[in-house]
Amino acid sequence: MREFWKKQFECPMCGTNFDSIKVFSEAVRVASRDTDLKPNYEGVNPLFFSLIVCPNCYYTAFEQDFQELPKKLDPEKLVKLKKVLKVAKEKYNIDLSENRTLDDVIKIYSLAIVVYTLAGDDLKLSELYLRLSWFFREKKDEDREFVAVARTIKHLEHAYENVKNIKDEDRIIYLLGELNLKLGRREDARRWFSKLIEDKKYSDSSYAKFARDRMFNLR
Repeated sequence: MREFWKKQFECPMCGTNFDSIKVFSEAVRVASRDTDLKPNYEGVNPLFFSLIVCPNCYYTAFEQDFQELPKKLDPEKLVKLKKVLKVAKEKYNIDLSENRTLDDVIKIYSLAIVVYTLAGDDLKLSELYLRLSWFFREKKDEDREFVAVARTIKHLEHAYENVKNIKDEDRIIYLLGELNLKLGRREDARRWFSKLIEDKKYSDSSYAKFARDRMFNLR
């Protein structure tokens, strides 16, 4: 079975045309999930390839944002981004082929965090930090995993409080409960799980069921 294909992009920062590695959907096989929704794959991990990285200037973003995001930055932030990316390009040699390692992927996600921090996008930042925590878990680096979990919580809470008509609200509430539980913040975890369980609008949500199961860990 073929696992990879290539898609061409033009970098909106430097104008470079390049091919980005993509993963065929039929090659993706989830064997299990951890309680914080981390997927454990058989074979190729598509999360390694979910960000688009310009090989020339290291501008990095999710595909749906890649072309338009720089246009949303004011001139001062754009100048700052270019400086940070220039330093990263000089400092890091990142393998962007299908053979990229976990360390390469951590660097790629760190680049994206710089971009979305300047863009002020808490939802995307929470997803980036969540995935980083999963990667650190695979490296068995608990200290860095917990730092990434704490930052995930921070951006999820900020998004929950400030984004209107937020999508996947039940997933966000569940993660806030689960991630607080992971950090030993039992009362915060209980508060978020209870919010999901007790609100009737989530009665059919699979995340509400997950929350009920996890509440047993708090008894």
